[in-house]
Amino acid sequence: RPTGKPAVLAVVYPGILPGNAPWVNDRGVIMTTNFIAARHVRPGLGRYLIDRLAMQARDVDEALGILRHPGRAYAYHHVVARAAENRVVALEATPLRAEVKPIDGLYLHTNHLVLGGLTAVPQDEALGRQSSHSRLGVLERWRDARRSLLPPDADELVAALSSHEGRPFSPCRHPTPELRTATLVCAVFDLPAGTFKLHRHQPCLGRATRLQPFSGTVTDDQRVSHPFPG
Repeated sequence: RPTGKPAVLAVVYPGILPGNAPWVNDRGVIMTTNFIAARHVRPGLGRYLIDRLAMQARDVDEALGILRHPGRAYAYHHVVARAAENRVVALEATPLRAEVKPIDGLYLHTNHLVLGGLTAVPQDEALGRQSSHSRLGVLERWRDARRSLLPPDADELVAALSSHEGRPFSPCRHPTPELRTATLVCAVFDLPAGTFKLHRHQPCLGRATRLQPFSGTVTDDQRVSHPFPG
């Protein structure tokens, strides 16, 4: 609750400034991000600092203005939303340019650039091929195999993100002896209801907490033991 700025409820990754993980502020602005392994880097404002600055935004346009900072040092992907504006926007930004995409319907993104001319930006090919493209492919196959013409609800989305297809580089990642990385959190925002459902650790475990930001309401939907300590 910074003085003179919007209050914020945020997930914080260990050792990283708040803003990089999913957050919502008291103006109803919501943001999630994806790491982008772009090759081009320059001296400038770090991505985590930009994420932190965006938390003070009062609407989507103000957030986009911050995220498109001309002094950006490194590439990143952001999704910004606000129920009061009935608006969800994707932004891919590099030190040289940015692409903005209004989101209407199902939008999938992992850890490589996919919007417009930014696909030609040099990126870490090994990371993209081994992890990012494989996970996006799993989710795209799920999307294409859906039988319903209706948009997926929250439970269906979490089920898709709980997939272990392509492990260890699956949408839901568990550590292995060879690869110690893991999914840390899965966040689901219900914009019309104003709720924030947080799945701690891998979403397949069902460890969910439903929060009503800035109302003091917290409900544990389910608690299970975590089989991957540490």
